Amino acid sequence: RFTLHEDEPHFVERIAFVARMLGSTMNVSQVPESKIVRVQVHGPAFAGMIRQFVQGDYSSGKHLHRTAWSQGYGFLQSMLNGYLAGDGSWTERQGRRPHWRIGFTRENTALADDLRTLCAIFGYRISIVEGYSKANEKEYPTWVGWIKSNEQTYNQKDLNQISSITPET
Repeated sequence: RFTLHEDEPHFVERIAFVARMLGSTMNVSQVPESKIVRVQVHGPAFAGMIRQFVQGDYSSGKHLHRTAWSQGYGFLQSMLNGYLAGDGSWTERQGRRPHWRIGFTRENTALADDLRTLCAIFGYRISIVEGYSKANEKEYPTWVGWIKSNEQTYNQKDLNQISSITPET
């Protein structure tokens, strides 16, 4: 099952494409009086593919299965891109470098570790720290952070250039 926003029909199309390739069927329904679209895919091949590469029973424990790590860079890049497109938030602010904002339950330390590892593999910058989210007057422990593409400069200065060396005192 997938829960999407009604403004994300491209995700429904991507899910439908994979479902057709695997001989699966699917139902799409709009939740009444909301902007929520539910996609339900039926077929053992589709479910098996998810279980092959994603470990965990609930969203609070989902992360990459060990079999995903042996699939190569292209596959891992697609997994990261898919995660960010579905659960990240693309942020553009004037005068700042655009980046992905991420946040999820702190129960999912394995996902935080997977994202750090993927970013190290692809040379992306990541900051992910412990935080809190408040809902209905209750605080929940979370992981919050961002992912940025590798930058060659910061404040218009080349990050590969040594600007000064000073002795320690």
